[in-house]
Amino acid sequence: MEKPPETPWPRSPRYQSLDLWRCFACLAVVAFHATAICYDSGHTNNLSGLLVAIMARGWMGVPIFFVISGYCITAAIDSAKGKTQGGRTFFWRRLRRIYPPFWATLGLTFLFVGGLRMLNLGYLVTGQFGHIPMIPEWSDLTLRNWVGNIALAEMWRHNIDGVSGVIILGQTWTLCYEVQFYAAAGLLLVLAPRRYFRAAALVSLAVLACGPLGLDRRGMMWDGRWLLFAAGIAVYYAVNYAGPRGRRAIAAGLVAGVVYGLARRFHMLPGAVEFESLSHSEALAAFVFAVLMLALHRHDCVLCRWRILRPFMFLGKISYSIYLVHLPIVFAIAHALYLAGVRTPAQTILITLPLCLAAGIICGWLFYLGVESRFAGAPARKRITDLRFET
Repeated sequence: MEKPPETPWPRSPRYQSLDLWRCFACLAVVAFHATAICYDSGHTNNLSGLLVAIMARGWMGVPIFFVISGYCITAAIDSAKGKTQGGRTFFWRRLRRIYPPFWATLGLTFLFVGGLRMLNLGYLVTGQFGHIPMIPEWSDLTLRNWVGNIALAEMWRHNIDGVSGVIILGQTWTLCYEVQFYAAAGLLLVLAPRRYFRAAALVSLAVLACGPLGLDRRGMMWDGRWLLFAAGIAVYYAVNYAGPRGRRAIAAGLVAGVVYGLARRFHMLPGAVEFESLSHSEALAAFVFAVLMLALHRHDCVLCRWRILRPFMFLGKISYSIYLVHLPIVFAIAHALYLAGVRTPAQTILITLPLCLAAGIICGWLFYLGVESRFAGAPARKRITDLRFET
């Protein structure tokens, strides 16, 4: 079945070098967790201290992931909206892609923590890790907590039952937003396939109104984080459908997002127009990256030809696996080294960080081979050797 005549064909839906940015965003999050226990904002007067302080901001890889998801999911919707049962296929692929690997990660985490406890080493991954909470004690989790985590709804469940949520794997709070975005984007595909971009723009305007109206419920997309996904949607539209004037308008809108983040950073906005949950750093990271995506699109093919970048493109392919499994492994290594006396910024950069990155990458690759590739729609060997971009 052909696409409706009102919908033009996209010019360049594949953004091949996004795997490169996925890699950097993922490794930034791993570095953030690896160096968190050592970070002290008062010790940045030397190079190693400065590097640790930079790693402590590696969590900014998360809003970058959100922008990339906005682009890639829009590309998937653009491909599905002219097909029979496109909505059903879209939902099935997204659910199959995100939930089974996540559930497998929870199971492996349970086994990993149980094994450490048998060796009387459970303290390495439970309790508090620097200023970051580690894996909670199983006895502290209620049935609601388990259901919320398994369903990837723990970030927003408190809006229904009033009971605070507990995330088992700290990094997976982001998946709660990813699932909400998939659901919202899929509904727009089903309800307004020919007007998807207009509908997404209306949703963005509605979310913008939530801050001043005090409706930005924590954990729900309208707490401001929909706008980070929307930045990716805007970039997709700019490079595939917009004319020169529309492209300039979208660029101006993204720059306005950067200005908004800066204005919040320097307290230049009244509190009435701020979102409670969306920090200025998240907004800055997301919109700066979206501007960068738009500017670098013309160089996409050139970047993909550079052989030196191919290993990073490969890591971008398996970034979801690395992101899922790294946390307990990194916590165990970093905490053990800290207790062994590896505590200075220099030791953290030269010993802890490389070991944690290597362990996270190796375990993520093994998890990709054994688990994720089985739900990604292609045999593991083919997906490992084929570095082409997929949405």
